[in-house]
This record gives sequence, C-alpha cells and structure tokens, in this order.
Amino acid sequence: MRGCTRVQLAATGQGLAMQPLSQALQEYAEQQKPYADIHALVGATALGETVQMWARVGCARPVERAPRRRLQDFIRPSRSARGTRSRTSCGLSS
Repeated sequence: MRGCTRVQLAATGQGLAMQPLSQALQEYAEQQKPYADIHALVGATALGETVQMWARVGCARPVERAPRRRLQDFIRPSRSARGTRSRTSCGLSS
C-alpha cells in the first residue's frame, strides 16, 4: 500500500488527480473480460501474477481541504476535572 500512496502523492505533486478503479480488478463473472484485458495490457498473464492497483490519472478541478476537528473535540475531561470522585477499575472510590 505504501507504493500506491507514494504514486498518488507524486501525482498530486505534479498537479494530477488519481482515482482508483478497483472494480475492474474484482474476480467475479461480470468482470472477467475487464480483468483479463487489464492483466494482458500490463503483461501480468503468468500464473500467480496479478494487478494490485488500477487507477485513472488526469487533471481535475482543485478541491478544498477537508474540514478537520480540533483535538480537544475528541478528549473528554476526566471525572476529577469535572468535580466528581474518581473510581478505580473495580469500582472503589479513590
């Protein structure tokens, strides 16, 4: 998976977009022809050879960064910070 991530980051660095097309690599009856065509195209036809990733690459409109939540949104205050007595894992008051 690291290799795929590196390729995607390199494409992004060149101003290109990558979109995985994994359905063409699925091994079920309806995908037999695209599966065989892709493997033949890249020369992966010998027993045991397989294509792990297939993607389209091209130019796309820029997208805005995804919104991120602050770290504090994920941290709950401890019971002692809220003014209540804390309990040990076996239920005894400390």
